[in-house]
Amino acid sequence: MRQRTYTLLLAGVLLLAMLPRLWLWLDHGTSGVVYPADEDEYYRGAIHILLNQAYYDTGQWLRPPLTSIFLAGVFAVAGVNIPLAMLVQAIISLLTLVLLAELAHLMSGSRRVALVAALLAGLFLPYASYASQMLSETLFTLLMAATVLLFEAARRRDLDPRWMLMCGLVWGLATLTRPIAFYALPLTVGLIWVGGAVVRRILRQRWLPALPVRRRVWAGAALLAGFVLINTPWVIRNYAVHGHLILTDTSGGTSFWLGNLRTPEERNLQFEWNATVPNLADRQRLAMTRAIANIQADPTLFISRTRNKAISLWQFDVRLFAANAPIGVTLDQGSLPFALASDLQYALLLLLAVVGIMLAHRHEQSLAVLLWAVYGTLLSAVSLGHPRLRLPLMLFVFGYAALVLAQPRQMWTRWQAAQVWRRAALGAGVVALLLIWFARIYIPFGHSQFWLLVGHRTRDMQAVERGIAAMPENYLPYVAQGDLLREQGDLRGALAAYTAAAERNPQNSSVRAWQIELARQLDDPTTVQTALAALQQVSWDNNQLYQWAWAQLPACSVARFASPDPAIGVLRGSYPAARDPTDAEPLRWAMGRMQLRVPQAGPLVLELRAQHAATPVQLWLDGQPVQTLTLGTEWQVLELAVPRACALLELRAPTSVASVDEPYPRSVAWRVR
Repeated sequence: MRQRTYTLLLAGVLLLAMLPRLWLWLDHGTSGVVYPADEDEYYRGAIHILLNQAYYDTGQWLRPPLTSIFLAGVFAVAGVNIPLAMLVQAIISLLTLVLLAELAHLMSGSRRVALVAALLAGLFLPYASYASQMLSETLFTLLMAATVLLFEAARRRDLDPRWMLMCGLVWGLATLTRPIAFYALPLTVGLIWVGGAVVRRILRQRWLPALPVRRRVWAGAALLAGFVLINTPWVIRNYAVHGHLILTDTSGGTSFWLGNLRTPEERNLQFEWNATVPNLADRQRLAMTRAIANIQADPTLFISRTRNKAISLWQFDVRLFAANAPIGVTLDQGSLPFALASDLQYALLLLLAVVGIMLAHRHEQSLAVLLWAVYGTLLSAVSLGHPRLRLPLMLFVFGYAALVLAQPRQMWTRWQAAQVWRRAALGAGVVALLLIWFARIYIPFGHSQFWLLVGHRTRDMQAVERGIAAMPENYLPYVAQGDLLREQGDLRGALAAYTAAAERNPQNSSVRAWQIELARQLDDPTTVQTALAALQQVSWDNNQLYQWAWAQLPACSVARFASPDPAIGVLRGSYPAARDPTDAEPLRWAMGRMQLRVPQAGPLVLELRAQHAATPVQLWLDGQPVQTLTLGTEWQVLELAVPRACALLELRAPTSVASVDEPYPRSVAWRVR
């Protein structure tokens, strides 16, 4: 394939890969919501850099800075626009596809294989989904792909120190994104210096050539030098601020401890340390000490958990639905069909990769990318084994899977000529994957889902009831029952079904939203407040849920609305109700464009105030501008004449960030009576 043809086809692959990224960005990247914990800490780090030219050091732990630096860079250029920052990140994620294509080309020597590898990664739904989430996965995967590519290029150039230096520089950047990359550095340097002969002897692979000792020493030193050059300023800065040697962050020790708790209640120690131990490094030291003590007290439990977490890391996302774990309403969190599609992609890719690994010729192998996956699995096994942590480890999958898909005849020929041990190893690898993926819970879950599908297609309540009987402890059959009863007009029966679903999955936001909707129609304020409190407990009383409810719930089913009332189905483009310390009454802060379905015709009393003087505000009613005004920091009362029930009131105003203590972009505070 000619270079020009390859370039044009690769550009086409990138354009195609942008489609699922735009689709998922529209689903969950446009709401402007920053979720607690990881996302909030990366975001606050960016706001501290933007406003104070300093990093965020007052959270529960110190995060690596590069994700926050990236966000701060976007905010500095385009303003604090969270949806735009997520779109920029989604576009940047396409660079990972280019790097994976180059890695596949380097391994196979085939541009066809390279294109297929890029296509597989571009259409892989988890990569597309996390590309528009405020997490470190996208940048870290990009940087680790570059690290592995540079290392593989250096290996094929007899460990050229210049290439190893570049690899070390990029590796350092990856470590400033996620600390998991740090611990692999000494292992890699040791492998270069002393482990090459051992690897060749064990694997019978010319991974490290029989180079002179001096060459290997210079290569390892260059890798180390590049890494140190990037990370040293961060280490010096941390010592100056915290008075302790912090190499990357302080979340690693805490994650190690959280993955080795003796009892669930032990987790509460984290809140105690946050309140009583001001130094982040001291908190990490306490967590490490506690984790080691837990392991020493029960090493058998540690070994068992390590095995379970290693398996959990590579299991399907569908198991979350079987285990009553989904919380959100976005496609990647709340859609069972999306999870099934993602798992199907994941299973096929991993099976193809196993075939590719076992049938690849020696010059097509990359031990670096394989060892990266093994290393990451072991590290997750001793700390936390969340499934999203496997995304950066899956770099090996696309190149090896592309070997099989891009040249099936060659693979078939190799299979026919393969030695018995290679065929046996391939079979063992496939069996191992199937054992990792299999769980007994899938049997009743699949049985239940079969009957729910029948009931959905035929609108047959008996089929739904058979789905409930197949797995009565799962929340999804009761959701299906509630949906069908609601369509039939039995609101009380539907509310009872959703309540049964909530008893099995108390954190699910879509179930709670339907509880609120039906309880409002049935004048059941107790259920409304119970469901709203459950949403607030998991931080899902937010604009992401408001956007979902705006499209999914019936419009104009509420007789009246005041600012403290649940906003489900009534409002979007606003923050949850809150109390201002200077004002006894609850208020809401609008985002740049807030929309409200006004339940009743007649006069509407609207109270507004801005967080800055001379803030321009436009009010629109049913798509027509009705008033333009300039607000200050004092409350201003307006009365609008609403011509009809369920009129659409829209408020447009510029957003700004008040301070690092109030870091979220907002425009004006408002109340309706």
